[in-house]
Amino acid sequence: MLPRFVRSRAPIYGLGAVAVGYGVDHYFYCDSVTRNLRTLAAGVVIAYEYKVNFVPGSFDRVHQRTADLILDTCAKNGGLYIKFAQQIASFSAILPPQWSSFKKLYDQAPSIPYDEVVTVIKAELGAHPNDLFERFEEVPVASASIAQVHKATLKGSGLEVAVKVQKPDVKVQVELDLFAFKVVIFLLERLFDLPMTWTVQTIETHLREELDFIRECNNAETAAKFVREVPSLNAAVHVPKVHWDLTSSRVMTAEWIDGVSFAEVEKVEKRWSQDKISSMMTVLVDLFSDQIFRSGFVHCDPHPGNILIRPNPANNAQPQIVLLDHGLYVQQSPQFTSDYTRLWTSLFAHDIKTVEEIVARWGISDVQLFAIGTLQKPWTQQKGIEGSTVKDVFSSTTQGRQELSDDPEVRKKQLYDMQLKMKERAKKYLSDTDKVPRELIFVGRNLNIIRSNNKSYGSPVNRINLMCNWARATQFDRDAPSTPPSLPARILAVARQPSILLPQIYTYTSLAAVSLLFHGTRLVNAARRWWNWLVGCTEGRLKGFEDALDEKVRKGIYEQTGGLLDEDAFEA
Repeated sequence: MLPRFVRSRAPIYGLGAVAVGYGVDHYFYCDSVTRNLRTLAAGVVIAYEYKVNFVPGSFDRVHQRTADLILDTCAKNGGLYIKFAQQIASFSAILPPQWSSFKKLYDQAPSIPYDEVVTVIKAELGAHPNDLFERFEEVPVASASIAQVHKATLKGSGLEVAVKVQKPDVKVQVELDLFAFKVVIFLLERLFDLPMTWTVQTIETHLREELDFIRECNNAETAAKFVREVPSLNAAVHVPKVHWDLTSSRVMTAEWIDGVSFAEVEKVEKRWSQDKISSMMTVLVDLFSDQIFRSGFVHCDPHPGNILIRPNPANNAQPQIVLLDHGLYVQQSPQFTSDYTRLWTSLFAHDIKTVEEIVARWGISDVQLFAIGTLQKPWTQQKGIEGSTVKDVFSSTTQGRQELSDDPEVRKKQLYDMQLKMKERAKKYLSDTDKVPRELIFVGRNLNIIRSNNKSYGSPVNRINLMCNWARATQFDRDAPSTPPSLPARILAVARQPSILLPQIYTYTSLAAVSLLFHGTRLVNAARRWWNWLVGCTEGRLKGFEDALDEKVRKGIYEQTGGLLDEDAFEA
C-alpha cells in the first residue's frame, strides 16, 4: 500500500503527469498523440452510436451525429486530416446522405509563424530568406493543410516568385496520421458493409508523394510538356515555371502569377464576357480530356482554388488558364489509357460487348452503374450493336420504378428502402477489388471536379460532348491504319454490310440528345432571364445543363433500379 501522503497527493501527481505528457507531445511530437487520441475517442463514440443507438426511427439522427463528429475531428486535427476528409468525401455517392457535408471542408488552415518558416528554409536551402531573396514577405498569401505560400522577389532579376514552404509539423505527424486514416476507413467499411479499404494503399502512396515538392516540380514540368504538344492548349494554358536552384523536398519556388482565382465566380464573370467564359471552360474541359484520354498524366485535384484566370500575355483580350498545385497526379498505364478511351467511345456507340469486356477485366460487375458514374449522365444497358437495327437506337426500358406515397410516414419508409437498394447494389458493384485499376480512384475525382467547375458557372459548355469528341479523336488517331482505305473501298464496305454504320448512328444520336438537352436548358434560362427583367423580378443563379443532367441521372437510377440517390451525390 502507498504511504498516506502519496495517496493524498495522487490527483496532483496525476495532473502533473498529464501536463508533462501534453507538453512533451506538443513540443516534441507536434500534438500527434493528442490528435490521434481525439480520433480514437471519436471512433469509440461512433462504434457506440451504431451498436446501441442505431434502431428504427433513429437512423438519420445517428448518421448525422457520426458524420458531424468525424468532420469536426478532421477539422480540429488539421494537417493531413483535411486530406483524409476530402478522400472520405469521394465515397459520398454510396455513404448515407448526411456524409455529403465532407465536401464542404476546404483545404485551408492557419499559417505558421514566420520564424518557423525561416527554420524550414534554412534547413532546406542553407540560408535565411533575406540572404536568398531580394524581398521575402513574412505574411503568407495562402495557407493550406500541409504548406503555405509566400511572395518573394529574386535577387538580380527582380522577378516575383511564389515560395511554397511545408509546415514542419507535417513531417512529424505523417506516420501516425496515415495510420489513423487506415483505421477510419476500416471502421467505415465495417459499419456500412461497403468495399472501401481496397483504396487505402493507393491513397496513402499519393498522399506521401504530395509531401515531396521535388516530385511536385517534376509533375509541373511534365504537365507543361504535354500541354505544349497540343496546339489548341499551348497558348491557352500556362503552368508556372519552377526555379530549381531555390527548390528542395520541402521548399518550392515557382513563377509568381497575378490572376483571379477560378473560385471567385463573380470576379471572373465581371471581368470576362459570357463567350470568353465559354471558351475558357472549353479549354479546361479539353485540357483534362487530353490528360485522361491521350497523355495519361492526370491532375487529380483541379478544384477551383488550383486554377487562376489571367489575360493571355500574347493577347490580353483572351483569358488564359493557369494551372497550380501539381502535387497530386496519377500516371495512367498505357493499357488503362487505351481501355478508358475505348470505354468512353463504346458507351456512346452502345458497343455493349466491348464495354462489358473492359468492365469485367477491371473487376466491376455493375456495368450500368459504372457507366452512369463515368459519364455522369443517364445510360441504359440495352441490346448492343451486334444484332441491332436502326430502330433499336431509339428504344428505352424502365424497370423497378416505385411510385412514392403522399403519406409522409409511408414515403419516408419508401425513401429509406430505396437507399438500402442503392447500398445493396453498391456492395455488388465490385466483383474483384484486386482487379480494379487504381487509376480509377483519382480519374473519377478529376471527372467530378470538371463537372462541378462547369456547374459553378451555370454550365456554359456541353462537357459530355466535348469529352466524348476528344475521346473519339484520340481513339481514331490510335486506330488509324498507316494507309487508310480509299473512299470507294469504304462505300463498298458499307454497301456490303450497312450495320457497320450502327456505332456511328448510335454515337451521333446520343450526342444529339445531349446537345438537345444542353441547348434546351440554355433557351429556357434565357427566356426566364428575359421574363424576370420584364417583370422586375430578381432571381438567383438558374439551374443549368449540369443540374439537368444530375436530375436525369437520379431519375434514371430510380426508374431502372428502384434505388434513390441523394441530391448531393455528385457534388464535388
